[in-house]
Parts: sequence; C-alpha cells; structure tokens
Amino acid sequence: MLKRKFAGVFPDAVSVHSTTNSVLIAMWEKNPSPILRRLFWYHQARLRWVGQAPPGNSADLLDSLENNMADAEPEVQWAMNFCAGQIGVHEPRFRSRCIKLGEALGLYKDEHVAKNCTPSYLLPTSLPAKIHLIVSTVDCADD
Repeated sequence: MLKRKFAGVFPDAVSVHSTTNSVLIAMWEKNPSPILRRLFWYHQARLRWVGQAPPGNSADLLDSLENNMADAEPEVQWAMNFCAGQIGVHEPRFRSRCIKLGEALGLYKDEHVAKNCTPSYLLPTSLPAKIHLIVSTVDCADD
C-alpha cells in the first residue's frame, strides 16, 4: 500500500520487474498527465544507468524525443533531456544524435552550473564530461 501511495513521487518505489508494470509504464509515454510522462522518461533513463545492458528501444526513444521534446511541459522536458543524456552516455552509437538534439533544442543552454558539476545541456562538452566521470568512477572501483 505504501509503495503505491508514493510511486508517483518516488519512481524507484515501484517494482518494474513484472511484465504488467513494464507494460503500464510503456503506456505512460503518451499519457495526458505530465507526471506520468515524466516518470516514463525517468524510468527509461534509469534503465540505462543501473549497469544493465540498455533495452533495444533507444532509436525509437530518440525519434520520440526529436518529435516531442520541444513542445513538452518543462518538467517533462527535464526528464526527456535526462533520458537523452543517459542514452548518449551509455550507448556510443547514439551519442552524436543526442548531441545534435541538444544543439537543435538548446535546452538549459544558459543554465549556470556550479564548479565541478556537469551541465544538463547536451553538447559535445557535457556528454564527454559525464562519460569521463563514469569511466573514472569505474576505474577507481577496480583498484
């Protein structure tokens, strides 16, 4: 009961291992609710950074991002941008496409970023910085 109550606020509280939940989450991409669409994109991003092989839907997700991200609500845009960043970081074959998307939309271009933080803007400078951070973290863990 508690998991269901907080699932809208804390997406990690929902088990996504069942087929039913995966199908439900997939339907949220086109849901009228911005909260559910945001959770869909956050979930897709999370599937990439948890250390598993990314699902095979990245090309379709990028098609949707290219067609819908510019007109999405700001809170949904953030999650979409985050997902594009995770695709670019974890799937090298899509990296240039993610960068082109970031350049075309210019979301967060003027965002002020604190020292030692990585910007949300998807440019050739931010994605390699995120990749370097992941690689250096993995290298440190191997020592």
